[in-house]
Amino acid sequence: MQSPSPITLRLFVALMVLIGGVLGANYWFSVPLVQKNVFGIELNTNRQVLDIVYDFADRIYFDAEANVEATIQSHEQRLRSIVELTASHIKTMRDQNNFLQQRSVDMSAIFEQVRDFKLNNDDYIWIADYNGKFLAHPLDSLHQKTAAQQPGNEENVIFKIIEEVRKNGDGVFRYKWQRLTKPDVTDKYSYVKNFPEWGVVIGSGIYLEDIEKETEARKARALSEIAEVIKDIRIAQNGYLYLFNSDGQMLFHPNPNIHGKNFTEQLNPVTGIPIYVDLIAAADTGSELFYKWDRPDDQGNYVYEKYSLVRHFSAFDWYIASSVYLDDLKASSVQLRLRLLAIGFFALLVSIIAAFFFAESITSPIRRLSQTAFKISRGALNTKTDIRRNDELGVLAESIDQMVDKLRDNIYILNTRVEQRTQELSKSNQQLQITVERLQKTQLEMLQVEQRQRLILNALPAQIAYLDGDERFIFANKAYHEVFAHGYVRINCC
Repeated sequence: MQSPSPITLRLFVALMVLIGGVLGANYWFSVPLVQKNVFGIELNTNRQVLDIVYDFADRIYFDAEANVEATIQSHEQRLRSIVELTASHIKTMRDQNNFLQQRSVDMSAIFEQVRDFKLNNDDYIWIADYNGKFLAHPLDSLHQKTAAQQPGNEENVIFKIIEEVRKNGDGVFRYKWQRLTKPDVTDKYSYVKNFPEWGVVIGSGIYLEDIEKETEARKARALSEIAEVIKDIRIAQNGYLYLFNSDGQMLFHPNPNIHGKNFTEQLNPVTGIPIYVDLIAAADTGSELFYKWDRPDDQGNYVYEKYSLVRHFSAFDWYIASSVYLDDLKASSVQLRLRLLAIGFFALLVSIIAAFFFAESITSPIRRLSQTAFKISRGALNTKTDIRRNDELGVLAESIDQMVDKLRDNIYILNTRVEQRTQELSKSNQQLQITVERLQKTQLEMLQVEQRQRLILNALPAQIAYLDGDERFIFANKAYHEVFAHGYVRINCC
């Protein structure tokens, strides 16, 4: 395999530095911000879940309060109906006795029958005259006795009720009175109506603790409903919701070892004080309580960091709290960071391969162009780049091929012309050489003639000399030289 060229390596390294810088900057600036935001989202999700459960509890409380109000109204209506039915019964019995006996009826006997009327939860009907004497009451200790003679019950309350009812016709009253089966005095809610034709008031009531029991039952059902909702809620991976009250009683907890138990003795490993105190102090502050706790897979080892957000539901005296491990909150951001790292690594790997092939695609034609240019410099004018690309390198390669073709044609034409000129020069040279040879031959012949003339002139006794146009001596024979040469410039002599 052919090793990459230096230009390929330089371009590849430059691309790697650029890509590595971009990926590194992206990781450096983006990943920490993404981690922070994801952590914030997880923490905000924790708060949203807690708010949703709090709103759900509020709706349950609203329904419970509405039910309590409806229950009171229902009991009031029931008591009204009981009193009206009792009065109707008394009237019916009176009318029957009047019809049978044809004389006035002793009403005390009819009132006596009311003592045997049975209602739910120790509730009963009572009849009293305007002097506060009970004409009908299920308790022997009160029957045919005045209310003032009964210790323990609220003082003079019956007289006040009688007075109010005689004035207004009827009314609803709350007061303290003993139960039929217990000597303890407790709150009672009664409806009393005046019947002036008989000179009595008739009343019936319900003890408020019975209504409170119904309320507690509704509260228990509300707790059950909320527990049913939150038992399957998971915050992050192992986070959960739990409920406790101000007495440190754990009303609901997904861990059966804590559920339903009092945890006032459980200390916060961070502060060293009971953790329920810290939780109550953190309620509705908008800030999470930081503490350390154990994990389901490592129980008893209180070294794991947790956050707990608490809201106080004062209507039921509930503290609704979320609890989530710090590691679980960070897990999503850490997982996202690892994924981003994996994506970045994969992108870097792909970029390396792509950068190499990109560099190779750019430098390979350049390398071929340089090789072609080298061959052309060595005279291989038939060399072609064989590069076909739709870019600038393709245009350059095509231009080089065209330039080489033109250069080859020009050289061919030049060589042809040089060869023709050489042939012409060679022919002219041959002709010139022949002419030179002829001139040399002529000069030789003339020299021979001149030599013969010199010999002849030197042989003559007469003084003979040749002069040029400037009267300079060209030749003088021997005789002339001997006669005239002394004392003058040297002349050419024989």
